[in-house]
Amino acid sequence: MQPFTIVEDEGFRELLEEFDPAYKLPSRKTLSNILLPEPYDEVVQKVKNLLKNSEYLTITTDTWTSTAVVKVIWP
Repeated sequence: MQPFTIVEDEGFRELLEEFDPAYKLPSRKTLSNILLPEPYDEVVQKVKNLLKNSEYLTITTDTWTSTAVVKVIWP
């Protein structure tokens, strides 16, 4: 639930460095142009197949938005 630019955030990069120093974080362009198009297309095709073979479809929405503020404390 984050934009691709999260990989450019210094704090995010430091966090991943703590988890696995050997991991090389891809750039946002690599994410959007190389790593994600194939899995995205596969999911789109699966959804299309499910819809094509469905007799009925129900769509619901939730328009409620929380105004609560979440404060994260990091040492």
